[in-house]
Amino acid sequence: GPAEEQVFFHADQFQRGMYAIFLEVWLRHFPRDSFLLLHAERYFSDPGTTMKQVFSFLGMPVPDAEVLQAIAKAGPAKHHKPRPLMLPEARQILLEFYQPWTKELVELLGDPSWRDHNTYPPKA
Repeated sequence: GPAEEQVFFHADQFQRGMYAIFLEVWLRHFPRDSFLLLHAERYFSDPGTTMKQVFSFLGMPVPDAEVLQAIAKAGPAKHHKPRPLMLPEARQILLEFYQPWTKELVELLGDPSWRDHNTYPPKA
């Protein structure tokens, strides 16, 4: 029923954060340079630079700063209610839970910058 559906939806969120599981399968079939993997934290802190990376990766002309700024402003709707911050204890539980998957992601990509992608505040 609806109550069970909500439980499974939220449980699915845990699996989605195990990026290495999914990437490993994709990387069996496509070369690594076919993927542009972005840190969401970097996008939110500097959308212009991230969008330049996306346009360049796609082989498209990089728009000027004014267009990039318009794209950033057009981003996700900001009319939703702000969520309360996660309790530090909950964040620690999640960091420990994802630690093996994060380690696997770092090894799979050969990129240590992913080691800290779940820290808060995010490390640059």
